[in-house]
Amino acid sequence: MRRMAVLVALLSLGCGYRTNFTMPEGIKTYAVKVFKNDTLYQNADFEFTQELFREMNAKTPLKVAESADADLIISGSVATYQRRVLREAWEDQVAEYQLVIGVNVKFEKKDGTVLYEGKNIQRAANYSITRGRTERWARDQVMSELARKVVSLAFERW
Repeated sequence: MRRMAVLVALLSLGCGYRTNFTMPEGIKTYAVKVFKNDTLYQNADFEFTQELFREMNAKTPLKVAESADADLIISGSVATYQRRVLREAWEDQVAEYQLVIGVNVKFEKKDGTVLYEGKNIQRAANYSITRGRTERWARDQVMSELARKVVSLAFERW
């Protein structure tokens, strides 16, 4: 019986991400400015901005607003985009890659008060073309995980 209670307690902890957050007083709406792209990868800024909108809508009670009307403004940049070789197979053929993407992000109230600022928050995914995974697949995984991490870090204190 005790083992069952421990198992239930561990399962209830989940993966460390919260599914809802308590908002600071006066924060009812938000806007996400399109992130800057400091990498050579085209569209990384738009892809991350889109994922961040999805995560904010899924995990917070906040409503989307225009920047001029929003209580909370989210801005930042895609700072890093790196594809690393993890393993080679034969004759210099790559068997497995790792994709690492990092962002800088700032959550601030409309009066300019910074509520959260994160520098080079990174997430990674490994993929193998021989197993049917592509860089596109890895990028989708990383962008989604990165948006979850940013929202979790920004709101976990409130």
